[in-house]
This record gives sequence, C-alpha cells and structure tokens, in this order.
Amino acid sequence: MSLEDEVTDVVAKAMMGLGMDAGALSDKAGIGVAEIDGILRGEFNGDILRKIATPLGLDPGALAALPGYLPAKQEIPG
Repeated sequence: MSLEDEVTDVVAKAMMGLGMDAGALSDKAGIGVAEIDGILRGEFNGDILRKIATPLGLDPGALAALPGYLPAKQEIPG
C-alpha cells in the first residue's frame, strides 16, 4: 500500500476540485475522452499527461514524471 498519491489519484482529485469531467478536460486539453479515460484507468502516456496538466492547474513536467517516481526509503528508529 502506498501513502503517496498515484497519477490516477492526482488527476482525479484535480478534476474533481475543478468540477471537470472527462469531456470537459478533453476539450480543454485538445485530446479525446478515450485518452482521459485511459489515464484514469492507469494507462500512462507522458505526452497525454503533459497535455492535461495545464488545464488541471498542474505542472506538466512534474505530472509526466509522476508514474516513475519513488520516494526515498526512510529509516524508522526502533
């Protein structure tokens, strides 16, 4: 179990916060609804992530890099 948000979580939360459905996001990003649905199912494509980032108010480079991100391991004393 991961404590960090996955790409699907980030995109879905941003959409919800903006009151945006897949159709509205696809219009703003200039891509098809199928591509948005794919991202929400976990089918990651860096180009698509970059295109949807700005309409969601997110950094395109950071969103595109998120699928491969792993936080540093932390030692917990005790």
